[in-house]
Amino acid sequence: MSLPMTSLHPDEAGKQWKCPLARTFGSTKASNYCQGADCAVWRWMPMAANDPRFMSAVQREIAALQAEEPTKSKDGLHKKAVARVAADPAAFTYPNETDRGYCGLGGKPEGTK
Repeated sequence: MSLPMTSLHPDEAGKQWKCPLARTFGSTKASNYCQGADCAVWRWMPMAANDPRFMSAVQREIAALQAEEPTKSKDGLHKKAVARVAADPAAFTYPNETDRGYCGLGGKPEGTK
């Protein structure tokens, strides 16, 4: 029987999961336990569109786009700004203590797209 994959905070992952890759590819001392965000296969859960960090990043990106395309309206640039931030949120925002992730080898958690 396989259990559904769930998302965890990196600290929780390090306490609960055992990982066959950690002994070979871990960024710290070799261990059987998950390395969480320090592991190459760790994946962060998508950031919610109403997260203040995401909304702030979109506003900053709109301002940058306006500098590049001054004739376009803010509304016309919003979709492009959201797409840029959503494509690479780590380039615009930073993880905090509430963010959760999962092992990329195990697949996405149940219920995520």
